[in-house]
Amino acid sequence: MKYEFLTNNILYRTPVPMASLVEGGAWDVLVRVRDRVHSGWSLLTHPLYGNFQPNQQPFRSVLLSRPPEGVACPVMLDNDSVNLLEDALAVYRKYEGTRVSPGDIPESVERDFAIVDISLLHESLDRYGLWETGTLQECIAGLSGAGRR
Repeated sequence: MKYEFLTNNILYRTPVPMASLVEGGAWDVLVRVRDRVHSGWSLLTHPLYGNFQPNQQPFRSVLLSRPPEGVACPVMLDNDSVNLLEDALAVYRKYEGTRVSPGDIPESVERDFAIVDISLLHESLDRYGLWETGTLQECIAGLSGAGRR
């Protein structure tokens, strides 16, 4: 697969079936993304999209592209991706002990944040052909009865 979409937001299961669900909070997602970036993957979406602080938004989702196949030399790092990700992790470190994860806030508020997460990344996922099911509005309308993790 050319792309990997890492998220801790289970509401992506239907519209983006190829999503790799990460257990835990936003920090856990960023650590997995860091591992990919240090293996030659590149960021396609910004790790701090949405202008939410780590003590506000329990969800984080990041789209990556795989390094080119057949490269005979050692892994080439995308310096821009490394820098963006390290900056994002530095922001999250400042909030150690106050970061929120799924399950830390009331279910209705958590659902709103999950929908915001989906709304912010829908266009990028659609642009890369990864949004598979219905429109954004149909997805949000279908979430009204979806349960919590």
